Amino acid sequence: MPRRIILAVLFALGCSDGRSALGGSLARVTDPRDLGKCGDRTITNQGVGVIRIGMTAGDLRATCNVIHDSIEVHGPEGYEGRVMVVLVGQDTVQAFVDDSVHVTRIEVAQPGFATTDSLSVGTTLGRLLRIPGATVENEGGIETARVPALCGLAFWIGSSYRDYPVATLDSASRESPPPWKPVIVIEISGCG
Repeated sequence: MPRRIILAVLFALGCSDGRSALGGSLARVTDPRDLGKCGDRTITNQGVGVIRIGMTAGDLRATCNVIHDSIEVHGPEGYEGRVMVVLVGQDTVQAFVDDSVHVTRIEVAQPGFATTDSLSVGTTLGRLLRIPGATVENEGGIETARVPALCGLAFWIGSSYRDYPVATLDSASRESPPPWKPVIVIEISGCG
């Protein structure tokens, strides 16, 4: 999220002292932690830059600029869990925390983050399916592409293709799915 939008939101909420209008504390946008260590936008199967699967919420807060921390209903199952929104450069990622202790999942929904192979939000389904072994399945109502060489990563596809009668589309049926469908979220859950 661009810095000027964050500043506009803080101004609109009357947060000149770094406290939200609702009484919660917000990290300052000018905090040097949002640069340097937490500015790396490289996606791996273990995290984004220094934000790692398995790190504690306290370590995440001490290392990076957490701009929102709350209990929210999320996922297709609608379960409640702790979600921390972390500033990485001028964009954000969401870190999901189990039992308010460890990061178990990270979601990236902005195109400024990428794997070393340049896979990012906006990458087309057609490009993903050209990778050997790539598959697409409906997981809880979300069309999700997975690549064996990139274990721990799930690529959520922009819209469902319910018109297709097959449950799984793989490299053998690469011509079947609409290749223009974009990745809208990259979910990182760790490998193993």
